[in-house]
Order: sequence, then C-alpha cells, then structure tokens
Amino acid sequence: MASAPPVAKDLVLEVATPLYPTEDEGAVSRAISAMFPELEFAVGKGRMMGIGEGPASLARFRRRIREMRIRDTARSTLLGGIDDGNVTFSLNKQSAVARVPNFSTGGAPLGDIEVTIRTPDPEAIAIWLCELDED
Repeated sequence: MASAPPVAKDLVLEVATPLYPTEDEGAVSRAISAMFPELEFAVGKGRMMGIGEGPASLARFRRRIREMRIRDTARSTLLGGIDDGNVTFSLNKQSAVARVPNFSTGGAPLGDIEVTIRTPDPEAIAIWLCELDED
C-alpha cells in the first residue's frame, strides 16, 4: 500500500446513519464495519455513529475503491466534498453490507451512511484514498 501522507496521522473519521426501530442494530453496525472496521460505535437518538482516527480507519475503504475500480468516480466525489477542512460524502447503506462503496446522492429509504473526514489537508487525503499503488 502506498504510504499515507503525513497529515493522515491527524485525521478523524466520523460516520453516522439513521437507525430506525425496524432496523437491526447489529446489521447496521456490520454495514458500516464492512467499509470502516476500525470504528468505535455509539447509538443514540435514532442514530448510529462511529469514530476512528488515523489512516488505519480508512484502509479498507481505500482498498475497496481500488478493487472496485472506481478511483476516478471516488476522486471526483471526494474532491467535490471538500469544505472547511473536511471531506464529506454519503454511501448507500445497503451497498455497504456487501462491501461495495456506492456513493449516494440521498433518498435511500433507510438513509445513507454520512461520512466526514476531518483533516488538516483534505485534498491530500482525498487523492491518497484514490491513488494507484506503486509496484
């Protein structure tokens, strides 16, 4: 794996999704963990939230972007989601169960997984997530 940029050690990953009474809490946490397994979870007020730190929290997501061959789409989405020192984007909750990083534009019946990466250099993190490994 290409080494993460130095600013990655300071990143904080925050993930949140609605948790409806009809949903199984374990299934929702497995959906999020399928993309981001290094998170600590909390549930409250109809939401499930997860938080992680450093590049390890994004390692599986980065790998899945490469494996699914969606680097160009991911790069465009991540760079477009940069605002005020954060990278924000949404993932389809149902696709996440299958470890498929499907970027969402909203409107999913059970809500999307809202992802925020807080970092001193959001552009560097967005590019790192989508770059090719050097052989």
